[in-house]
Amino acid sequence: MPRPVPGPGALVSYIRTGDRDARIAYRELPDKERLAYRDTVSRVYDTALSHHFGDHPSDDQVHDLIERVAARHPQYAGGVRRVLRALEEGGPKGGINPRQILTAQHLVIREIAKLHQDFRERAQRIVQEASRMPVPVGALPDLSGSTDSEVFRLRSEIQAHQLKYLEMREALLDAEFTGADAASMVSVTLGLDGSLRALELMRGVERIGGRSIAASTVKAWVDAEKQRWRRAKDLEMHDSIPEIGSGAGSGDTFRCEAYSTSRLCRATVDRHGRLRGITFMRNGLFGEDGRHGLAADMREAITGAQHDLNAAW
Repeated sequence: MPRPVPGPGALVSYIRTGDRDARIAYRELPDKERLAYRDTVSRVYDTALSHHFGDHPSDDQVHDLIERVAARHPQYAGGVRRVLRALEEGGPKGGINPRQILTAQHLVIREIAKLHQDFRERAQRIVQEASRMPVPVGALPDLSGSTDSEVFRLRSEIQAHQLKYLEMREALLDAEFTGADAASMVSVTLGLDGSLRALELMRGVERIGGRSIAASTVKAWVDAEKQRWRRAKDLEMHDSIPEIGSGAGSGDTFRCEAYSTSRLCRATVDRHGRLRGITFMRNGLFGEDGRHGLAADMREAITGAQHDLNAAW
């Protein structure tokens, strides 16, 4: 049996069959596509929970589902328990790593699919809606044998519409959001997926200390992230990250860290890739390249932490 093609199609296959290869196929995707896949799984997971529990799940219902999944997959019981108990407690998932969360979500989705035949039968539509993608052009009916000119005209219009949509979507995914701290000492630019695109230290930054530079960087990040989050919600792309400052992630202890090559600084990001802190490892921050060299070290540490985070799942 051929291995499933990584992406939404593999998720559909997993929902219907429970095939392990389909569940882990996403790991072969490039980083950006894995981020999109994570968002898709998150939406399908929410849909599955709503389908199974309704709007207000009881503690007993949640407990029963935990026990069902744990009995079938004891090696993943801890992750499933942490993820589903967040429904009861309304709290974060603690220090559980991203891959454990994604695995637990997959297992819960599959268990609900087994309990609800209608959910399983609608898997393709559910995943398609969750992936925010139109039906691929190649999935349209084969009308090569038809002589109906109206059918061909409609098909051409649909294809043109889909291609235009995909072009617009690519342009939107390239959107950037720039934030700054109140004193305009640091500028941070993020992509729609939350990845760092640029970080600049402005003139005068040499007059403040390392702690102030670190704090200003986090404030600039928050400013950019607020813009990114609002746009992501409008576009319904990369929108599974909770709003910063909303308290939705309070108590979540998972962090990913990386150092710059020079070991001058260490960056810490949370499970969503958002900057939580910069730590400078020595006092002399400005070398021959001044603020530009320091900014390069900071960018390297942050992008390294985000890369390691993506590799963790």
